[in-house]
Amino acid sequence: MLIRAVLLSCLIISACAPVTDETTEIGPVAEYAEAARPDVETLKANYAMSLQAARSTSGAGAPPVWMVSDEDTDIYLFGTVHVLRPGTVWRSPAFDAAFARADRLVLEIDATSEAAQDAFITDFVQRGTYQDGRTLRQVLSRSDAAIIETAVVRYGLSLDMLDQFKPWLVMVNLSSLAVQDEGFEQAVGLEAYLYEQALAQGKSIGALEAISDQAEAFDRISEAEQIELLYETALMLDEMPEMLDDLVAEWRDGDVAGIAAMISSPSAVGLGPEAYDSLLVQRNRSWVTGIEAMLDEAGVVFVAVGAGHLAGPDSLAAMLRARGHVVEGP
Repeated sequence: MLIRAVLLSCLIISACAPVTDETTEIGPVAEYAEAARPDVETLKANYAMSLQAARSTSGAGAPPVWMVSDEDTDIYLFGTVHVLRPGTVWRSPAFDAAFARADRLVLEIDATSEAAQDAFITDFVQRGTYQDGRTLRQVLSRSDAAIIETAVVRYGLSLDMLDQFKPWLVMVNLSSLAVQDEGFEQAVGLEAYLYEQALAQGKSIGALEAISDQAEAFDRISEAEQIELLYETALMLDEMPEMLDDLVAEWRDGDVAGIAAMISSPSAVGLGPEAYDSLLVQRNRSWVTGIEAMLDEAGVVFVAVGAGHLAGPDSLAAMLRARGHVVEGP
């Protein structure tokens, strides 16, 4: 994803706040009732249990490569981490061999072309901006607003500066700032590396979805769950870099079950139920259709998507197998 699911994996999600019609005349408008939110210690404890489950399994020692084929097409599937610390070692002989064979690279989205940069403003940011006269303050309870205000101030921001944006857009930017501030960089993430290598090797480059599709995936999450995500992001900012380090460790080990325990199953703590369905399940279903279409053309394709899309019961590999395809890999 453009604003990455791997960053959302740093969140620990609980039940959504109930919707109410109550409003106030001044200050934050309590469109949602004051919810019994978990405190930071509860969130840490929940995450610790998830991490313990992840560490109870192990992988083969390197990020895995899957393959689905027919008589004239080989499609490799590879899970990525969108932001990494400089110097992170992750390549393996299996990756090198698969990427070298491919004549085409397919990423989640086109995030590099001039048209893509324009689409980010016109589609992604616009979709995350209120168009109906409401504001962020109007949909936050007073207690949620106080927590979120405290979080954004540390980056030189304020709720007033963010008032035009929906909770999901504030959440993804806040989580991005948290990990970037601690040394993670998109420039050394897998997508940037793969794109540069594909260009250098003369491979064609495609995408599974448009930026507008990604924006829609965030926007269809209910506002109540968006607020829950934003609240818990704000509360867990200090823990996010370590959480992402934990997830990268599972990915580097090739521990698909560990990734599933952390973020890629309905019972994991990585995403709320609506976010899990919208950001992972529905997009995977759409991508499976696109991958099947690739089988109709001869060649070797290397498909790289966020690692969360290749773990758990609703992974791309699981969906392809359920549709009758033989998928090599874990």
